[in-house]
Amino acid sequence: MDNLNIQKINGFTVQQVGYRTWAIDDYGIAIIYLVEGECRALVIDTGMGMGNLRGVIDTLTSLPYDVVNTHGHIDHVGGDDEFADHAVYLNEADFSMLDAEKMNGSSTKKTLEKSFHEPGFYGQDYYDMTRIYHPVTPLPLREGDVFDLGGRKLAIISTSGHTKGSVVLLDETYGYLFSGDSVVSTPILIFGGMNSSSVTVYREKMKKLCQYSDQVELIFPGHYMRPIGRSYITELYELACRICDGSTEKEPFDLSHMTKEKTLISRYKKASISYTMESI
Repeated sequence: MDNLNIQKINGFTVQQVGYRTWAIDDYGIAIIYLVEGECRALVIDTGMGMGNLRGVIDTLTSLPYDVVNTHGHIDHVGGDDEFADHAVYLNEADFSMLDAEKMNGSSTKKTLEKSFHEPGFYGQDYYDMTRIYHPVTPLPLREGDVFDLGGRKLAIISTSGHTKGSVVLLDETYGYLFSGDSVVSTPILIFGGMNSSSVTVYREKMKKLCQYSDQVELIFPGHYMRPIGRSYITELYELACRICDGSTEKEPFDLSHMTKEKTLISRYKKASISYTMESI
């Protein structure tokens, strides 16, 4: 039987995943979220910036909305320039990642080319390899900021690690955590060249996030259109602790398409973190 809750808009796969909450699959690469309250809406991340995301958002909601980036990587801010007439927010620690020369440089081209080889990628008809990124000037996003959508509030929690400016958004009304790349079912990547902080800093951020875990009903990560359970928070914290104190097993992990550094991976239950010895 067809899942009637899934629709295609401008080639994007869209599914309502919670109360007035939509996941927008960025052609199999990343997940964008739209959250509505009674008066306003919020767009969380903008994907690689291929295709007409603006048309998807304007189809799904008639409410005024802002855009929040969970961090500054190209697969999460690539579509920001479609929303230059809206307020776009990003943690200041990631502002340097929005440099036009960097966004249009060789590393982005490699990322775009790599997309075509990702399992589940379906953007072949929508990717424009000549696309020029025009970074917007974001407004600063800070720990403790709250977006009041009317009957629904989303609070910003700093989760520096994957990048120095990474944040998650906690929907205080419905217990949804929009986690970007800070809490995902794939390995958390923490190493040089990504504007990462360190596993040590990430451990402290996860320790703080554990204090909110009882309020979390579902985690909506930045990759894969499947919510994950709150146990990931405590398991990632425990794994970060073990990496920092040297009590976990580690093995080589090939990320040569992303870095020349010697990357490792450690695992604990469902959690995994990829890092270098220098990034601990």
